[in-house]
Amino acid sequence: MPMSERARDWLVTGGFLGVVVVLVAVGWLNRGERGYAPVDAGEEAPPLALPRLDGDTLSLAELRGKVVMLNIWATWCAPCRIEMPSMQQVYEQFREDGLEVVAVSVDKDPGLRRPDGAIRGVVSEFVEQLGLTFPIVVDPTGATERLYGIDALPTTLLIDRSGRIRVREVGGRYWDRSPQIDMIKTLLEE
Repeated sequence: MPMSERARDWLVTGGFLGVVVVLVAVGWLNRGERGYAPVDAGEEAPPLALPRLDGDTLSLAELRGKVVMLNIWATWCAPCRIEMPSMQQVYEQFREDGLEVVAVSVDKDPGLRRPDGAIRGVVSEFVEQLGLTFPIVVDPTGATERLYGIDALPTTLLIDRSGRIRVREVGGRYWDRSPQIDMIKTLLEE
């Protein structure tokens, strides 16, 4: 008995969806082989050293003993832009208590390096526009995204004083409100 056109359409659609599910599953299972496996809470933060906008290099190792809010972001990312003022407020409020905020811009073209080493361009203009005073580093190569398994922006990691990731938040947050500010306070009190 011949198959109806509607049944054939359902069969083709089902076959297509089945192939998509298999490809997604294979990609998920092999993500660690590509270097994109997420670094999760409880794991030690991988070493990171990147150029600051002022030309110096900042490394996570030099921040050991502080609570670090490591934020991976880009100037073109709307949720990133929205959360930055709250990160500045938290930085101002808790810097003296041992909080360090480090924002890693993954913009592909962060700007030009001047003879003095400073990087001027879209990222520095963004920082000046918002009046951000916490350290901003740039990684146009995507190495940070691969190292930390970042697949969405913004992603923020809270790292304790011993260098362990305690919280991994994907998506924009108001860091100066509960429950985010409570997580920061808890880490600072430890």
